[in-house]
Amino acid sequence: MTNVYTLKDINNKGHRLAEINDLCEKLLAKNSEYSRREKGFHQIHADVENKISQLNASTTEIRSEFISEWRSRIELEVEVKSLKSNIKTLKREATLAQKASSADKVQILSLETKIRELEDSGRLDNGNRNEPERQTFDDGVRNEPVSFATLCCET
Repeated sequence: MTNVYTLKDINNKGHRLAEINDLCEKLLAKNSEYSRREKGFHQIHADVENKISQLNASTTEIRSEFISEWRSRIELEVEVKSLKSNIKTLKREATLAQKASSADKVQILSLETKIRELEDSGRLDNGNRNEPERQTFDDGVRNEPVSFATLCCET
């Protein structure tokens, strides 16, 4: 008698089928809502990944620019140091040149003084200063031929 059902059994099963049908409809609605949300989350995820990719590209570009500017700055610092060193060297050379020029001026003044003394004493002819020919002076102190060139080169 397993196949024999009473009206009460059929009514109870019908009521249960209606409950199951309601539950299925609710489950399908929830599933549809879940699918819609999942699609939204996938879109948000794709947007976030896109932004991350853009940020990575921007970071790489900025890093490259920073490294380039950093290298340029280092090169400029090296060049500035080199230029400062060159300035110091040139200042030293200028000081040495001024000292040498001063020494040359002293030597020129000394030679001019000697020439004036020789001219004043009559031992040097004023008109023949640039002639290389030798002249002989006899004043008891020096009895050798003297030229203007030898006078200028003596110190």
